Amino acid sequence: MNQKFKNSKIQKFKNSKIQKFKNLIKLSSILLATLIFSLFGCVSGTRIISHSFGFDFLKDSPDSELLDYRYGTSRVTGTFLSVYGRETGRIEQRNYVGGSIVVGDFLYVKWRNKKTGEIYEDTADLKDKLPHDMEHKIVTFLIKESQLYVYVVTQELHSKGEPDNGPDVYKHFKVVTIYPKTKKN
Repeated sequence: MNQKFKNSKIQKFKNSKIQKFKNLIKLSSILLATLIFSLFGCVSGTRIISHSFGFDFLKDSPDSELLDYRYGTSRVTGTFLSVYGRETGRIEQRNYVGGSIVVGDFLYVKWRNKKTGEIYEDTADLKDKLPHDMEHKIVTFLIKESQLYVYVVTQELHSKGEPDNGPDVYKHFKVVTIYPKTKKN
C-alpha cells in the first residue's frame, strides 16, 4: 500500500512537471508569435494604434451623398465601404469605428453633390500628415461643396477665443486640419 501511494505521488509529480513544461512551450510560442507580428508591423511600416475613424455626412455634409470611402489598408469593418453597401447601393452616411486599427496612410472618398448631381472623388495622402502619436485620436472628414476636408481630433479642449474647426460635434476640442494643405498646417 505504501508503495502504491508512493508511486501515485511520483506519477502526480511527473504529470505536474510535464504540464508545466507544456504550458511553458505554449507561452513561448505565443511570445514568439507576438514578437514576429510586431517585427513584421515595424518592418512593413504598419502602425496598429488605438484610435478612431468616423464621419457623419447627415450633419456635417448635408449637401453631399457619400458613395464610397476607404481609410488606409485596414480590414476593420467601418474603415471601408462594406460589400453589402457596394452591392445594394445602401451606403451608410454616418459611421464610427474605434479600437486597435491600422493607422491609414490615405483616405479615399467618393461623393455626389445633391444639388448638381456632380460626382467627385479625392484621395488624401495622409503619410507624414497624421501625428506620430495617434493614440486615442480621431480621424474624421467632411465635404464642403467640391472639397474634401480631413481632420485629426485630439482629446484636448481648444483655447478660449480659438476658432472652432472641423465637424460641429468636436467644436470644443483641438482639431487639426490635415487635408487640404493650408498655410496653417
